[in-house]
Amino acid sequence: MITIENIDPQRLDEKGRLSLQKLTEPKYYPCLEGQHPDEVTNAQVVLLVALQNNQPLGLLVGSFVPILRSAELHSLFVDEKFRNQQIASTLLQEFEKELKKQKAIVVTFLYPVENAFSSIYENIFQKQNWEKPIPFSIQCLIKNSFDAPWLNKPYPLPHGFHELYWRDLNETERDQLKSEADRQIIPGFLSPFGRNEKIIEPANSLVLINEKRVIGWMITHRIAPDTIRYSSLYISPEWQHKGPAMRLLCDAIKYQTHSTIPWALFETNLSTTDKAWIKALRERIMPYAHTTTHINQLWKKL
Repeated sequence: MITIENIDPQRLDEKGRLSLQKLTEPKYYPCLEGQHPDEVTNAQVVLLVALQNNQPLGLLVGSFVPILRSAELHSLFVDEKFRNQQIASTLLQEFEKELKKQKAIVVTFLYPVENAFSSIYENIFQKQNWEKPIPFSIQCLIKNSFDAPWLNKPYPLPHGFHELYWRDLNETERDQLKSEADRQIIPGFLSPFGRNEKIIEPANSLVLINEKRVIGWMITHRIAPDTIRYSSLYISPEWQHKGPAMRLLCDAIKYQTHSTIPWALFETNLSTTDKAWIKALRERIMPYAHTTTHINQLWKKL
């Protein structure tokens, strides 16, 4: 008989965590210790395990943020030997029941279209009355040795502009930038500050200064020992589409090509990113990508 158990991650011992690690990806291992995979504060992790004779054969990993009344499904996996028995559907149903108890109002799930399980996911979620999948983001993984022709074109900076490493910002410049972020003059998703600030990559995170004022940046993050993510490219509106953004991007890439860090990840949120950058990604980055992954989003109002 197969049963579903709601596991408190704080009560999992080392043996229990190791048994569940086989049923999810390494990036979700922190969830097995009660931590949100993106270090979201005040998030409550939900672990639902399908068991037979006390042996785990399926795992759902999710989280819930009470203050936002929103939830995420991070991972849903069933051992190959036990598929086609409605176990994944049952785990999903139990997850929704738990979220309704917590008064969540919406739950989302992101998954790679190229994943072998994508059509299975879509079929399971459709039967549970989730909304149809929509494109969410594009991820391009590139080797640091790539040498595109556009990378070496001159992109001269306007008079009075100069480029600095993020790490070399002085206190006044940093305070100015922080003040603008706090007042939401800068879009929140482009802000260099927040939970990922501690992993900003010093080797190629750059800022652009004009008359002692920060007017743009290319912020990268070291998300793994061998990978830099290009996370946030921003230029003040009055200087957009005039060259400085491409200068920052090209310089950041060049600094990485001279480093020992082999992989660059370019990730673009399709709903929040400027159409010009999406066009640039498709035309300038994707043709040189080692792999390109399209991420879809499923969601349901509870």
